[in-house]
Amino acid sequence: MDNRDAPPPYDPSPWGPRSGRTSVPPAGDAPPRPAREPVLSRRRWPVGDLVLLALIATGFGLQMFAPPQWTSWLALYPQRVIQGDVASLVGHMFLHAGIVHILFNLSAFVALAAPVHAALGDLRKDNLRSSGVFVLLFLLSGLAGALFFVALNLASPIPAVGASGAICGLWGLASRVAGPEGELLPVRHPHVGKNIRNFIVMNLVIVLLVFGLNALAGGATGMAGVAWEAHVGGFLVGLFAAPLFQRLARGRVLRWQGMR
Repeated sequence: MDNRDAPPPYDPSPWGPRSGRTSVPPAGDAPPRPAREPVLSRRRWPVGDLVLLALIATGFGLQMFAPPQWTSWLALYPQRVIQGDVASLVGHMFLHAGIVHILFNLSAFVALAAPVHAALGDLRKDNLRSSGVFVLLFLLSGLAGALFFVALNLASPIPAVGASGAICGLWGLASRVAGPEGELLPVRHPHVGKNIRNFIVMNLVIVLLVFGLNALAGGATGMAGVAWEAHVGGFLVGLFAAPLFQRLARGRVLRWQGMR
């Protein structure tokens, strides 16, 4: 028999075989093999990613070189939001508490962009629709994270800054991606459950790490704490609204693969 006609061997890893479409594995099976080539290496960076990275860099640059009052009004103060200051619900995403904070967020952004774009569309093509939906996912996740933070910290005088809530929205959607072609797993799939547990553990580690660094540095790290509420709010948007964002990005009706 010609070896070219033989079916590809099954390999239990999260991404699936490199060629052909990857079917969603049943709940009892391990996920298929990862692609050897990162999705983002197939083409130049999408315009939506570049716009967001430019805004984050610009916001941090203003913090470093502009008078403090120019950027302080964008920080997310719960009491200001209650009084009608809604600009900070978006503006806080483009401010950061220091170089460690922004570098951590940028590294997470780059790592998560590949699986998210795989779900939204083919990166080998210039797809403005996909880029637009990526930006929308980022902003809506950040907004949800901000509202969740405000709701749980109504009396707090400490503001929140950073793109962490928005990036956790990317994390939530990426948690459901089954392969390089962007198939989405149902929320109840064991692989998604594992990713959710990883999200919880990682946030606990970050909270403890920042607490420890603050204790050692006497509060000189620039970060008073971790806005875990924003992380959770953003993650939930990406996790549960993933099929909606996928349909919007691909411009066609897809079968709903929500919770089942």
